[in-house]
Amino acid sequence: TRADAFAVMRDFYSGTPYALDGAGMAGGYAGTPERWAGGDANASGGWERAISLYRSQVVVVLEARSALPAGVGGVAHFTPNAGHGGTFVPLAVGMTALPACVTNATSWARVERWSLAWATRFAFQLLQLRFDAMYAAFDAARADFEAGSAAVLAALEQAYVPGDAAPLDEQLGARAAAA
Repeated sequence: TRADAFAVMRDFYSGTPYALDGAGMAGGYAGTPERWAGGDANASGGWERAISLYRSQVVVVLEARSALPAGVGGVAHFTPNAGHGGTFVPLAVGMTALPACVTNATSWARVERWSLAWATRFAFQLLQLRFDAMYAAFDAARADFEAGSAAVLAALEQAYVPGDAAPLDEQLGARAAAA
């Protein structure tokens, strides 16, 4: 399912013997699953590498459904960050214009609060302060948002008129801007 694909892209092995979060030896500061580069070059061994990695710039889950019209059958679920620190927003292939919050970020050199990339990066950085205390609430809020996006996408699929991209551009663009 879509939710399963999102979960894989967010995985840091929580609840397994290889868990990178939590209070065990592999758990980072405040339970963060991040393993930052650097350290003693003479050290041997290392930690598992999570699927969801802090240095990810973009994660995309592609969904292709041939039973639906082409404009809504193909959807790219996009987050400009590590999977566990971002929120997937749906972008249908029938859209004729991507929202500015997705396309117009200039660089990491200047904070652009309207940019989806900057918004998700900010949330990700906040999580690092107390991952153990904040991740469950973040995950619940993200799940609510993504359920709302799924409902908007389902309604658009039902009402889609081939060639009419305006509802896709407006409603999916609004979801991306709200993320």
